[in-house]
Amino acid sequence: MYKLLFAEDESATRNGILESIDWNSLGIRTVQAEKNGALAFQAAEEGFCPDILLTDIKMPRMDGIELSRKIRSLNPQCSILIISGYAEVDYLKSAIQLKAINFVDKPIKLDELTEQIRRAVNAQDELREKKELLKMEIGSMLRYSGFSAQKLEHVLRQLYPQLPASLYSRAVLIRVLTADGNPVPDSSLFSILSEVQAVLRGEDSVCIPAIHKSCIQLSLFGEKGLSCCEIEVLLNKALPQYRLYFCEGTDVPLAEYEFSLKQTSGLLPQIFYNQDRHLLTPDMGISLSEPVQLPDLQPLSDLLLTKDREKVKHYIQTLLNEMSHGKKRLSPDGIAEFCFRILLKLIPKEDKFSAESNRDSAAEWLTSCVFLDRMEKELLQEVDRCFDSFGSDGGSSLIDRVLVYIKENYCKQELSLNLLSQQFYVSNVYLCVKFKEKVGKTFVRYLTELRIQKASQMLRENDLKINTIAENVGFDNGSYFTKIFKREVGMTPAEYRKFAV
Repeated sequence: MYKLLFAEDESATRNGILESIDWNSLGIRTVQAEKNGALAFQAAEEGFCPDILLTDIKMPRMDGIELSRKIRSLNPQCSILIISGYAEVDYLKSAIQLKAINFVDKPIKLDELTEQIRRAVNAQDELREKKELLKMEIGSMLRYSGFSAQKLEHVLRQLYPQLPASLYSRAVLIRVLTADGNPVPDSSLFSILSEVQAVLRGEDSVCIPAIHKSCIQLSLFGEKGLSCCEIEVLLNKALPQYRLYFCEGTDVPLAEYEFSLKQTSGLLPQIFYNQDRHLLTPDMGISLSEPVQLPDLQPLSDLLLTKDREKVKHYIQTLLNEMSHGKKRLSPDGIAEFCFRILLKLIPKEDKFSAESNRDSAAEWLTSCVFLDRMEKELLQEVDRCFDSFGSDGGSSLIDRVLVYIKENYCKQELSLNLLSQQFYVSNVYLCVKFKEKVGKTFVRYLTELRIQKASQMLRENDLKINTIAENVGFDNGSYFTKIFKREVGMTPAEYRKFAV
């Protein structure tokens, strides 16, 4: 949807056009009308910078040609429609030099004017599409180090000629969680990114969204861009179904953008400790570290021999408290490693397994436990399960039932480790470990392989659209499905369908 500025000194003509055209159906979000060029330019300077200018060519105070030149100085890619009379030859020559998109002759015919506005909208659509492709290219470049600041600035100034001479940049990373605090699948991030782009597209600041490290990455450029607080308000309003956490870097010269991005990446782990703080900045003053050596867990082994459940829980809580408070805290990875070693102590000797061979299970557990209190709760639940299940079958029958459930429900997008844990009344960590032990691969790996296997079968056996097949096997985004399919199979779904026998 676009903004249109309309300058016309004849009130009858101005009001007639305003009332007779269905602006919304043409893709015009907002129309602002002024009775002369001077007032129209004032409106543009005060914030209503148009995508399309519709102006009479001859007006008092400032004519349409001068207005067009001034508007082009604010927005060089503005589409200009000039209302002209047959006798105004000199004006028309100037308009041609301005490369106005077209002329509307007087007396005005509404159907012809409507068609010219539609063409202007189409021209803006093409410009926007090219912009989005360039933004994607820039976003891809900004995710990695080693990009050419000179080349980046050249492209940015092509896209945004209004950028100031001194070009500053800032990175923002947004961690997106479900309403109950669970991780959002990477596949859903593509849909969320589209919504973020739609919200920020209407803003005047230069903001390029992309996906980075399972987060939404925003790259802001200019002198006075949107503040992170303003972005937070806009996106929380547009995405009320999610919990959003914003990590903001400092403003730096364009050549130092990577520094700002590293700052935001360094802030991401703070979410683990700050679930009530949704905006994180470099001045938080808390550093995270890796321990030289994790605490000795022999006392835990001794406590387990006493069969005293509450003492075991108290000991674990005390250790976690020591490592997660104060100015220098253990990183989330360090906490996860520590909790995983506790888990090893809780598993009976006859059911022991190698910590190294189950490192990916620990990673899945960390991914599902976004916050420290949730990880602690999961671990304490595991203590209860351990004390409640002495002499059980070690979880084998549980995983058999889980596998049946997965095979019957793999097509559901919401299928996740959290859902399975709730469905079968076990902790995430226990399910992670037992699943890997029984199946030989993690839950995520098993589900991905199953979905790709089913998708391959559909590609061979029917002519369904790629997006439809993606939805039928549990992906909510065709682009993400194509990316995963190519990673797993070595070719895109379309290529597979072409060559599969």
